[in-house]
Amino acid sequence: MVSKHECEVIAYSSDYYNRRNWKEAWDMPLHIHDAHELYYLYEGNVQYNIDGNIYDVSAGSVVFIPEGVAHKTTAISLKHDRFVINFKDNNEIKEIFEKVKTLFKCYYICVPIEKRHGIERIFTEIQKESETNDEYSQDCLKNTLHKLFVFIIRNLSNVENEKTKSVPSFVNFIAEYIKSNYHDEISLPDMAKIVGMNEAYLSRKFKEHTGTGINEYINIVRIGEAVKLLLNTDYSVVRISNEVGYNDSSYFAMMFKRLVGITPKKYRKLNEETK
Repeated sequence: MVSKHECEVIAYSSDYYNRRNWKEAWDMPLHIHDAHELYYLYEGNVQYNIDGNIYDVSAGSVVFIPEGVAHKTTAISLKHDRFVINFKDNNEIKEIFEKVKTLFKCYYICVPIEKRHGIERIFTEIQKESETNDEYSQDCLKNTLHKLFVFIIRNLSNVENEKTKSVPSFVNFIAEYIKSNYHDEISLPDMAKIVGMNEAYLSRKFKEHTGTGINEYINIVRIGEAVKLLLNTDYSVVRISNEVGYNDSSYFAMMFKRLVGITPKKYRKLNEETK
């Protein structure tokens, strides 16, 4: 169990409903809320660390985190679309909410494909009502949240909870090492020496616990940093390539397009046009 004093506390003064479509890498720090969190992923892949357990969250998944439980999220894919609801206990939802909590023994349930349209329709209702913001909005939001809980109980009660993974300290160390040294030359042999392990064993265990190979993880971190530089500086693509650890700008452009979907130059141009 993580102490509340070891991580950031993010408070919500009222119910919070937010959908966001991310197009860049990010790594949320370890934090807790003074409210419960319900998270739904429409598209992409995200890794959740909830109270020391690791979950590789894919599209169509619902994550439930009770208030006060330490957690952090890390983007595995650069493009992902999610909806987050933060809410507190109240008399209107308390009884049914207690039933919902019992379903999330491991915090995380993957919604069967045939059920996703139904739950996504409810999230759309919540989004529209949260944007209406008139004198009836809060009551309507509570009713729709109640409807969401009923859907979960009716449709996900028999869905097996996802398995958790306990991440060895050396895997966390390598992930943090890559994030801190992405701009330098990083090799599997060097990292294997640092942790005193066989290269093949380290590579296998890293992918087993993160869902991503070491080289792929390095590229994800580097391209994520490149996105930030494209958005926030006027550096040339060649300079950005060097800044994030690529000696070959052509290889950098190829990797950027593979992970983001378009070239670095086009990405910058599109974002400049929308400012």
